[in-house]
Amino acid sequence: MQKKANEEYYEYLNRGEMAERYPTFKEGINWLRTTVHEDWYMTSFDGLRLHARFYENPAGDDRAVLLSHGYHSSAEHDFGVIAQFYYEQGFHLLVIDQRAHEGSEGQYICFGVKERYDVVAWCKWLVLHRSPDVKIYLHGVSMGCATVVLAAALPDMPENLVGVVADCGFTNAYDQFAYIAKREFSLPAFPFLNIIDAICKRRAGFSFRKVSTVTEMSNIKVPMLFVHGEKDNFVPVEHTHRNYAACTTKKDLLLVPDTGHALCFLMAPDEYREKLLKFFEVCKKQKI
Repeated sequence: MQKKANEEYYEYLNRGEMAERYPTFKEGINWLRTTVHEDWYMTSFDGLRLHARFYENPAGDDRAVLLSHGYHSSAEHDFGVIAQFYYEQGFHLLVIDQRAHEGSEGQYICFGVKERYDVVAWCKWLVLHRSPDVKIYLHGVSMGCATVVLAAALPDMPENLVGVVADCGFTNAYDQFAYIAKREFSLPAFPFLNIIDAICKRRAGFSFRKVSTVTEMSNIKVPMLFVHGEKDNFVPVEHTHRNYAACTTKKDLLLVPDTGHALCFLMAPDEYREKLLKFFEVCKKQKI
């Protein structure tokens, strides 16, 4: 189903106003597929076999970026057009499959609540298998954004972390579900979401109501770059405004006009690159 959904999305991009950018999108996907990489596997804290691809950069430096994709998406879908840019800047790439996606095991998607621990584990894996001095960046899109933000706030995140890029993420799954329920089905948050949350607790062992990126912002000590499309009708831009306002560390913000969900780099590559290059300079000052 996931691969079918991705192919349908590719067809959508190849129609109408997105058609002129479709070749760039496909080129990025092909770059990720054909560039030399290693398949890495590890076991999560709750016994799942997780998969990632590691792209060792022969011309690289001591920086690595972990790329975390969104809900029912994939790394190729969300990062095809930006991964090559990171590589050209000298980064090594750790491209993860979130639990219950692609090559990673899992029955339930947990909207960042459990995935945050997976990201911390992958960062520790980088320190162990790449270098104890590796400088780690996190870059997440949509649910992957919530995942990396929550991970960055955890106390056992390696001190190698130097920066976080938060692209079109939600503040918490409850608010996101409430928005979708109202927009798509005209359903009120109560009692619908309370029932769903109870089912999540019983079947998957987590509550999506109790975890919020807004409340965790004060626990993040590294610089952050927030990105969002102003015409996002899946995760409203207000979520990023709230996260940005709550952030207490060095921060920057890129809002892309007339742009929908998870399309900022595709729609505004020059502006995005410029923001990233400035962000890298700020992060260089972080000590590990």
